[in-house]
Amino acid sequence: MPSRTETVTVIVPAFNAAATISETIQSILAQRIPGEIAVEIIVVDDASTDDTLSVVGSHVERHPHTIRIIGQAANAGPAAARNAGLRAATGTLVCFLDADDQYAPGFFGKAAALLADQPRVAAILTDVALIDMHREIHPIQLDDIRKSLPSNVMLRRPVAEIIGGFPEHAIFRGESAGEDLAFKQALIDNFTVLQIDDRFLRHRVRRGGHLDRFLDATEIVGNQRIFVHMPPEQADGSLLAAIDNFSRAVTERLRHADRTRIPAPFDVDGTAGVEVYEPLRIKFDPLPGSPRPVTGYALYRVAAFGSGAGNIVVRARSPERAIAWLTAGTQSVSRRPIVSYPIATEPVRLLFIDLGLESWRAEFQQLARLVVKSGCVAFDGVRGEAEVEAIHAEMLKAHLVWDEIGRVGELRVYKKG
Repeated sequence: MPSRTETVTVIVPAFNAAATISETIQSILAQRIPGEIAVEIIVVDDASTDDTLSVVGSHVERHPHTIRIIGQAANAGPAAARNAGLRAATGTLVCFLDADDQYAPGFFGKAAALLADQPRVAAILTDVALIDMHREIHPIQLDDIRKSLPSNVMLRRPVAEIIGGFPEHAIFRGESAGEDLAFKQALIDNFTVLQIDDRFLRHRVRRGGHLDRFLDATEIVGNQRIFVHMPPEQADGSLLAAIDNFSRAVTERLRHADRTRIPAPFDVDGTAGVEVYEPLRIKFDPLPGSPRPVTGYALYRVAAFGSGAGNIVVRARSPERAIAWLTAGTQSVSRRPIVSYPIATEPVRLLFIDLGLESWRAEFQQLARLVVKSGCVAFDGVRGEAEVEAIHAEMLKAHLVWDEIGRVGELRVYKKG
């Protein structure tokens, strides 16, 4: 059992869920254990047209410090809704529960205790009880369902963050969906996941829903599940490729993190560093500016362990949060402090550049020559290829050799050759 009160954030995407969401919320509230387990419920309303908002609002009135509502401006699908909830989550552990499913009693107590006892385990995966099941299902098909549902897992929030949440690409909004399978595959492929036999998820089966379509499309031949009908995105292989690409992207991020010693707060085996990351995240989250916590932890690591000798220089619109993470990294190993606003004239081992600063190009040109050999430049705010091309163009202008050594979120780190 956890030695302190553990907060579990449960993210509930809801679209026209007025008929079922009360039972869903009650099953979450029933997981609380005074002094041991607290819950935070974030309902993300995906532009419902029924009474979902008023039903959830009545629960918020009774539990104003426990339940929150986030409203989506337009229907964007369950992946986007879950990701909106993840961005707002404050618990150290997270779950994603669909608005027509429920948790069985005892789930949070057992799962949180297992995670507390086994710090290198990233997530707990439970068995599933099918509610209102109206047809036969083979154990192999049931195993497929168990592996693809988003609601039968509790995981450490930093793990969900480094995975990047659920993929929102249009291919995952077809008949097969698949965003939850992509998330689960990335989790299982890259982290230590403990599977338990308890049926802690009560999954409601809707006639004509995803499970029916899956059973209609598959048969068991021998000991194998085969598809006898596939929607276009499955038939042409594009959905499977998208799922594999999503998992490989997570693997690549973790590989970069391990090689460059700029990891997120865990490694491929579980959660190395969470004991450092989580207190700092709580401390620095209220500060203005960027970066997000996982990116901040990458800055912490490169400030502590990056090569070269010299100062750290920060050039950003609102530098407080970046400076806090970098300072914590330098202090952890007693390295030289940060020079923020003054233009440095001494050697620089790490230069932090915020691409949102209008003058970033000129300042990079001015400061790049001061970066020592094997020193680093960290660019924050890299949201797409346009920003990458702009960075590479400025590097060419500087007549220097730079190697990309890692990327986390919107952060890219380059080493001076």
